Amino acid sequence: MQADLRALVDAHDMQEHGDEEADALSDIDDEVWEYLGDRFAVAGPPETCRERLRSLEDLGVDHVMCLFPPDRVAENERFHEAVFAGTDLVP
Repeated sequence: MQADLRALVDAHDMQEHGDEEADALSDIDDEVWEYLGDRFAVAGPPETCRERLRSLEDLGVDHVMCLFPPDRVAENERFHEAVFAGTDLVP
């Protein structure tokens, strides 16, 4: 796994950020995706996201960043409504 992560870092090209033609994600195998997702992402159905945020809160995390592409305001709003509405979780 460490070699896979090192190769991913070494191949990363900051110039590709925001480039719709970039194909960097195609080189990441499923095991690496799962490893990174488990450690650095909050993703999935609303209940899964709430559980993940609660577990982070239990660890002392008091801030998270919800990052969506700037042209996807509606998706951000839907996520916020589905995950945070009616909870004491504060985005």
